[in-house]
Amino acid sequence: MSAFNPHPLIRNGHVQSILASSGLRRPLLRRRGAGLLANARPLILDAGDGVRLHGLLSRQPGAGHAPRQTVILIHGWEGCAESNYLLSAAGTLYQAGYDVFRLHLRDHGPTHHLNAELFHAARLDEVVNAVRAFEMHYADGPTCLVGFSLGGNFALRVASQAQSAGLRLRHVVAVSPAIKPLTTMAAMEHAPAFYHQYFVRKWQRSLSRKHELFPGLLDYEQVRRLRRLRELTDYLVEHHTDFTSAEAYLNSYEITPQVLADITCPVDIITAEDDPVIPAQDFYTLQLPPQVRLRMLPRGGHCGFVKDLRLQGWIDEELLRLFGPVSPLAG
Repeated sequence: MSAFNPHPLIRNGHVQSILASSGLRRPLLRRRGAGLLANARPLILDAGDGVRLHGLLSRQPGAGHAPRQTVILIHGWEGCAESNYLLSAAGTLYQAGYDVFRLHLRDHGPTHHLNAELFHAARLDEVVNAVRAFEMHYADGPTCLVGFSLGGNFALRVASQAQSAGLRLRHVVAVSPAIKPLTTMAAMEHAPAFYHQYFVRKWQRSLSRKHELFPGLLDYEQVRRLRRLRELTDYLVEHHTDFTSAEAYLNSYEITPQVLADITCPVDIITAEDDPVIPAQDFYTLQLPPQVRLRMLPRGGHCGFVKDLRLQGWIDEELLRLFGPVSPLAG
């Protein structure tokens, strides 16, 4: 178990959170992930009931028909397969010899055209089905799964259904996962204004794209006037879900004791006390079964964990430690 001791100049939780997505890291990550990006090919997965989900698979070159070890990664809300925190981890895993699949949630990245209905976080079945379809057609053996923020929430819920869905997950890691969406919403609304504005701006951009592709799906004149996360959530719930209230919707994807109890593979939850959008107290009351480990670090911000002034990610090294070196799979 390695310690996270960031450089003093970047220890602040807000600095860590900003660096997670900062353009300052972009050139470094693209250079380091050149092999991952050069070998990425798009996949469209059948997620059931006519739903299609998209992702990018980077296989190791020159492996022929040898069995492969694969890591699946899921970005956070309004992130994508190119988000810095995900690209950093994916590039490191690929360099270490893993095949890497970066899965897009509905309406994230370049996928708004694939499905008419809007994304919402209660759409768990399609993510489980997409992981199963990927394993069936593209993975030779057990897979590892990593999720960040809302993607971490999805990863934990996917893990809870792995046994019943026939998934072959051998290890799951959730980084800065949303545990109690109701308190996460409140934290985002009361955090420094730039966090709230950042997510509202990205959500509005996503809804605008959806409106362009599917005219009439949204009352876009109403939507474009909404400037608060709570207002947008209320609109989504009322017009595009079967939930009776925003509270019922947010509670529907809470990580409950039962979700954790149903997990059968090893799971690591890694988060930080200074995360400005995921309240640390949400983790203190978790009832952890033996197969689920929680690491609450003093620093790291939200999906940050940037260790030095070269803007290298500590999480990347920790994933390699948790998953172990690539070794041949049995034929």
